[in-house]
Amino acid sequence: MNQNNPMSSSQSNDMRLHRMLDALDLGLWIMDLATGRMSVNVAWLQILGYDTDSTSDFSKELWWEHIHVEDVDIFDRNFQHVGRGDQPSFSQEYRLRTCSGNWIWVYSHVQVLDVDSAGFPLSITGSLENISKRKRMEKLLRESERSKSVLLGNLPGMSFRCAYDANWTMEYVSEGCFELTGYRPYDLVWNHVKAYNELILPEYRQYLYDAWNEAVEKRSHVKVTYRIRTADGKEKWVWEQGIPIYRADGSVEALEGLVLDITARKEMELAAHHSMELMRYVVEHSRSAIAIHDRNMDYLYVSQRYLDDYRVKDRDVIGKNHYEIFPDLPEKWRKVHQRALAGEVLSAENDPFEREDGSTDWTRWECRPWFEADGSIGGVIVYTEIINKWKRMEAELRKTHGRLERLIEGASGPIAILDSHRRITRFNEAFEKITGKKWAVVKEKPFHILFDSESHPENALVWEEMLGSDLKGSAEFDLPHADGASRTVLWNWATLSDDDTDEFGYTIVQGQDITYRKTAEHQLRHMGDHDYLTGLYNRRYLEEELVRRDTAGHLPLTLVMVDTNGLKIVNDSFGHEKGDELLQDVAQLLVKGCRASDIVARYGGDEFVMILSGTSGSQADHIISRIQVLASNLDSGRIRLSMSFGYATRTSLQEPLHMLFKKAEDILYRNKIYESTSAKSKSIGLVMNTLFEKSSRESNHSKRVSEICEQIAKKLRMSKEDVNRLKIAGLMHDIGKIGVEETVLNKPDKLTREEWSEMRRHPEIGYRILATASEFSEVADFILEHQERWDGKGYPRGLAGEDISIQARIIAVADAFDAMTSDRAYRKGLGLDAALQEIEKYAGSQFDPKIADVFTTMMRNGSVAI
Repeated sequence: MNQNNPMSSSQSNDMRLHRMLDALDLGLWIMDLATGRMSVNVAWLQILGYDTDSTSDFSKELWWEHIHVEDVDIFDRNFQHVGRGDQPSFSQEYRLRTCSGNWIWVYSHVQVLDVDSAGFPLSITGSLENISKRKRMEKLLRESERSKSVLLGNLPGMSFRCAYDANWTMEYVSEGCFELTGYRPYDLVWNHVKAYNELILPEYRQYLYDAWNEAVEKRSHVKVTYRIRTADGKEKWVWEQGIPIYRADGSVEALEGLVLDITARKEMELAAHHSMELMRYVVEHSRSAIAIHDRNMDYLYVSQRYLDDYRVKDRDVIGKNHYEIFPDLPEKWRKVHQRALAGEVLSAENDPFEREDGSTDWTRWECRPWFEADGSIGGVIVYTEIINKWKRMEAELRKTHGRLERLIEGASGPIAILDSHRRITRFNEAFEKITGKKWAVVKEKPFHILFDSESHPENALVWEEMLGSDLKGSAEFDLPHADGASRTVLWNWATLSDDDTDEFGYTIVQGQDITYRKTAEHQLRHMGDHDYLTGLYNRRYLEEELVRRDTAGHLPLTLVMVDTNGLKIVNDSFGHEKGDELLQDVAQLLVKGCRASDIVARYGGDEFVMILSGTSGSQADHIISRIQVLASNLDSGRIRLSMSFGYATRTSLQEPLHMLFKKAEDILYRNKIYESTSAKSKSIGLVMNTLFEKSSRESNHSKRVSEICEQIAKKLRMSKEDVNRLKIAGLMHDIGKIGVEETVLNKPDKLTREEWSEMRRHPEIGYRILATASEFSEVADFILEHQERWDGKGYPRGLAGEDISIQARIIAVADAFDAMTSDRAYRKGLGLDAALQEIEKYAGSQFDPKIADVFTTMMRNGSVAI
């Protein structure tokens, strides 16, 4: 060992021992407390970067100069306790600066070596170990855990890990917990505020418990839907998927899974169910008997009237084949079905139906195909009506005109009687209602004038031609109403010959208002093809359209993928309603920038896709440039639109469509890497400006806190880079208040409990905003922690002591000092001395005592001007 005194005779005898100690990797030293001089081994010299042949004197003062300014006080205090005999030893991890100027982490163990007769220490010994590598590994582990936490926190919904107990005691929940339940993760973890089971509506608790029990027994997944009540009292539908985690002995260690909000989907399902029930009601109350079949003629739906009219004994016919129910059905009807399945619409006005008992019913029927969403024929719909009554009525018409008048007038459907020249001779009350025209106005007028329309004058000519060429028929046709509206009507007409001359006699026209049915069909088709938020085509339609355009006539085919930059920042800062407006603006821009033949669709989330047929890459560049110019000129409520584009062009049918997608997507994300960071930084700048405009008080406060932070950092001799970073953090420490109502920010009175609860969210909101931009990611951590307290009673995470970053601890002092010395409507700001006394009073509880001491000393000395 190297020593600072000439070697004594006794030490010479211990040369062998010293050589053994010098061979160790562990730094060893001995200090004479009377002189402060030290003996050290080679490893000690190597750790601090000294020449191993050095004969320099080593002392406590020289050693202390190597210790980091933040660690030296604690180390010195512990050293003094051992040197006075207050304690026999201590251990500490701290930072040393080597002779080359590098900082390393070391571990020291210090203990008493010799004591005098009174028990007071004479010399102290200890070890010194370089633990920098271990520290780096610990940092990497923390960063890995943080990355995992960020990943889970950014999953949709709430990811969780909970105990297998009656309360579903949460051991971990992601940040999505707040958006889903209204409770913070801390509130649910270990049932701090609320047990998750309490959120579940009572009628679903046993159901959920049984589902998990079954999954545990079968070692399977759980997929279950139930309802919860959120913190604000609202009820939500959620979908939970998870799996049990087992220990080595087979017992359940925990349950892990994901809970998603499916309220919107459930509401759509209920709305669709309501629509179906409404359609069922209309069908069941129709005069026609209705049956719906698939392509195999299996029953998909049948009305009660159908079962009654055709005396079907087996009432449970759904899924059964039509020809099994009617095994003796004539070949004529089988051919009708086949023609309808081929695309024809067939009908008859007077068709005999022979029953098993030998009786005959006259029927009016129509058999038409129905179509799948892709345009293919899915099956047939049969409308039938027993018209024995109408046949008897025809006989009555030949006997007496008066009886005909009464029957027509009493009919619920619109009926008109035309003479041989197609002039209206009778017009019942139902026809008056559906046209809005009085009998006196249309009497003796040609029937086709009912269909005169300024927008569609050809309709009248079509009707005149149909009535003149067909003795009977049916057609769906729009009928103008006197109020300017239009009704879609299923028309049926029949022309009867004159009994005496066998020439055209009169024509009966009967209508059925099917406006609601046609509107519902159109709405269902539109809902199936379009995105509800933007009105653009949806992903399903896009994929079908790509298949339709998979032909040589569409080459070259360019597919453009578009990503909206900064949407998450907008959602976190201004709310999802503003984010939705941003997506709607993007949708309008894309449509405006494209051609009429182009397809623009929302692909999902913040992504859009454009299909450009007959478009080369250079033409696509021109279209994208046009869209970017439109975006730069758009005022979207102070939010600047930023989009990233990526496209690929298909010039040959040999290239698969999925590869076209992949190429466009790869280019999009490559461009997004270059563009997204800038867009996020600009968005964060916009958030700060918006906050300062909302509250000038916040603007002035943030600037003063930034200046105070800068002065404290300089006093602590932090690096220039750290000073600048802290100055930025001080300016942006309240950026999360953009999520706080303006009335609360500028309230002249004290905040209520509810308002204060809203205000306490601002560190987490600020963290989420800044964490999206890489250049602010480290500052984001300071912002998250700036309301923590030295004693662990702060928020949002309850950190204590040096677990809080030094930057956050500095901001806490600066923030509190400026708040105390600033005037409020409900109080006068404190003077300088009073404010400094408050800082000192709460040093060690609210504030880091060292930083508080540095700041108060600095202010009292007047070394800086704040």
